[in-house]
Amino acid sequence: MTTTNDAAAAAALSEAQLLKTVTTILTSHPDPYSALKPLIQNLTLPTVLSVFSSTQLHRTNSATLLSLFHILRHSPHPSLSSSPEPLLALLPALLVHRR
Repeated sequence: MTTTNDAAAAAALSEAQLLKTVTTILTSHPDPYSALKPLIQNLTLPTVLSVFSSTQLHRTNSATLLSLFHILRHSPHPSLSSSPEPLLALLPALLVHRR
């Protein structure tokens, strides 16, 4: 039973690290697409929703979030490309900046 708990803790930690990495790339990298390309295969729907819901990114990077959304729409992962949830999480940032 501790193995299951350890695996869940490791998965949560790696999700948190992935979220931090994606957020850092989106806020500071000159070419976020090229930096995100290798990470896209590791993104899960909860991680993407967390990125789109980030208030830090809403304030300054709505265009970058929109670009990420377009990248994910062409993702090979069906949960990322066909789910309406990423768009719903992105809408507040777009509405604030009137996009």
